[in-house]
Amino acid sequence: MAAAQSGSRRLAALRLLRRRLIQAVPLILGVVVINFCLIQLAPGSFLELMTAENQVSDPATIELLRKTYGLDDPVWLQLVKYIWALMRFDFGFSYRQNMPVIQAIWVHLPATLLLMVSSIALALAVGVAAGVVASMKVRTFWDSLVSVLAMFFFAAPSFWLGIMLIVLFSVKLGWLPVGGGGGVL
Repeated sequence: MAAAQSGSRRLAALRLLRRRLIQAVPLILGVVVINFCLIQLAPGSFLELMTAENQVSDPATIELLRKTYGLDDPVWLQLVKYIWALMRFDFGFSYRQNMPVIQAIWVHLPATLLLMVSSIALALAVGVAAGVVASMKVRTFWDSLVSVLAMFFFAAPSFWLGIMLIVLFSVKLGWLPVGGGGGVL
């Protein structure tokens, strides 16, 4: 009896998983299309930025770049090419780093993972310690302080908080480099 229930639960879980995976396809496609539309609706184009940064003003060169990047194609064809490239994990070429984008991702992945794991570990350690203090000192100054700080850090925009932490630890205290890994990796 228990084996039959276990088998039917496993079958139900597999059906649910299959249904969720099928539902994920149009969702991901919708996100990709919205992303493409937002890029198209943004003022200017990356070609204007690239030619301005590299001080290219020759109309023939600009037209060659427009053809190279397919910017003279109809928008629907650009969308199809965009989706096809994403399906092949072809994220294009970074002219700033002079390498394919996927290669740039792999180059910067170790530093990103180090930053991610260390920040999660620090947040977990500080959060658990603060939670223990708040639970041991119920209805005291420490409980209120932990609650106020938790609400502040939860409500503060992360981009603003990040800039403020850079100013504090890099500019004011000088403990960390302002940019880069500082030789960590």
